Amino acid sequence: MEANINNSQPLTKAKAPQPPRTGTAVRITAKKSNSELREILQQICSKYLKDAEENTQPDAIYNTQFCEVLNKQLLVQLNLLRQFQVQLSLAMS
Repeated sequence: MEANINNSQPLTKAKAPQPPRTGTAVRITAKKSNSELREILQQICSKYLKDAEENTQPDAIYNTQFCEVLNKQLLVQLNLLRQFQVQLSLAMS
């Protein structure tokens, strides 16, 4: 441990406040049990995965379209850069 210069006592790390525990499980909220929260999370995940497989998830469609447009624009920019480099090398020789 390092010593604090001002009072020569070893520095200790501050502990973060811990959530209340029930048995060994960490409680996320007092309004719902952890088993209810796990069930809700499982429903949300299965719905998202099902929608993603069917490609009906609006975010999934948007992300796919965004990536396609981005890839096309990157290819256009790379082609322009290559053409510029070729023209520059021809002008320099």
